[in-house]
Amino acid sequence: PTAPTAPTAPTAPTAPTAPALNSDTTSGTSTGGGGAAVRQKKQNSTSPPPHLTTRMVHIIMRHGQRTPKYVLPNDDRKSWPEHLGPGMLTTSGAKAMTTLGKDIRDRYIVKEHVLSMTYERSQVYVRSTDIDRSLQSAESLLRGLYPTHVIALFPPIHTVSSDEDILLRGYDHCRKYHRFVAETLTSKSLANELSKDTPLLNKLSKATGVRVTPRNIKSVADTVLLIREFMAQEKHQIDSASNPIGALSANDLKRLQEILDRVNYLTKGGRAMSRLMVGNLLRDVLERMSAFVQGMADSTGKG
Repeated sequence: PTAPTAPTAPTAPTAPTAPALNSDTTSGTSTGGGGAAVRQKKQNSTSPPPHLTTRMVHIIMRHGQRTPKYVLPNDDRKSWPEHLGPGMLTTSGAKAMTTLGKDIRDRYIVKEHVLSMTYERSQVYVRSTDIDRSLQSAESLLRGLYPTHVIALFPPIHTVSSDEDILLRGYDHCRKYHRFVAETLTSKSLANELSKDTPLLNKLSKATGVRVTPRNIKSVADTVLLIREFMAQEKHQIDSASNPIGALSANDLKRLQEILDRVNYLTKGGRAMSRLMVGNLLRDVLERMSAFVQGMADSTGKG
């Protein structure tokens, strides 16, 4: 998810402007007197040196915790948050985004005065992908950023339809990217790398009711790890008879997370794929920074 801020990127003149946000990616910019990168945990290392002043901030983030995108055959869904379907933002995810918004407010409004105490249109620009969980995440974050603000003037969240979104999800429309992912997931090198995990994949297949292969390991692992996270949050008693996913051991889950991280890296971490995934967004950020520094635009992109 992403958060609010002026439609520009990290850099800028003096006028107080705020952070820009983007969701699922959410992204935003802000300008004024503020800060640099925002992380979920505060890190003093991100503070500007005392002789420098932060003029603009760009914040880019993913959405909050969601439900799994898929329902596995052996999952009884008793551990899922009530009334939520696949791929939806959870209450815990929304609360975490609001908490993050409060942290951003504390740093860039209260401490560094990059933004005004209340929302001003020229300071904040918010952009999100057109996905419910992302739009809701951006809204939740804004509630933390401006907790006492008049609702009529609440920062708007901008988006475009997924078919037209080349800024935040341009790779969705890229045949080269999809071809690369398919080739990576069916490659001999990945199969060989996962061969030592055959016992775990077999165990996973039995627990989920899905034949797990290198091609679908990412979606299955993501789903299983979320289900176990829900079980832990709600302190569900693990009943391996009604939900075999609950019988997976801590070591199984640890290795599953490692496999998921590895597959994500192989399909997204290389230079070529990184350019396809975030190149448009990075260019937009740099162009906003440049225009703002040169006094050609405010944080909302207006000349």
